[in-house]
Amino acid sequence: MLKKYEVVVVLDTDLDDEGVKQQMEKIEATVAAHSGAVEVRDVWGRKQLAYPIKKKQSGIFVLLVVTGDNRLVSDLKRQLRINDAVLRSFIVRKDKFAPDFAERARSDNMAPEVSSVDERRLPESAFGDAVGDESTM
Repeated sequence: MLKKYEVVVVLDTDLDDEGVKQQMEKIEATVAAHSGAVEVRDVWGRKQLAYPIKKKQSGIFVLLVVTGDNRLVSDLKRQLRINDAVLRSFIVRKDKFAPDFAERARSDNMAPEVSSVDERRLPESAFGDAVGDESTM
């Protein structure tokens, strides 16, 4: 029975665009060898890592949504583990009720940011003393 999986791969930043394409082709060839299909390929680009991995401070993040069986997942994990260009990988079976991770990530990244403190309303109790209060002068 075919199941859907989300695969997140963190690639080494030493790769150029052609190197990233080659790594993606390797992953897609592994999926195709197991009669699977890649439904979504989303390259998020270079992102800062939360902590160094193999002495690297950033990585190239790629999201794939693949359809396949359990043998595909075990072989894909093995291929990603022995690949030197892959810093980390994460494979999760999709729940049919859960929203797509790609859509959630895009909406989180597109959230509006507050540009300065002046635009936010701070509570008056945030200031311990009455700075600028003319009645205390």
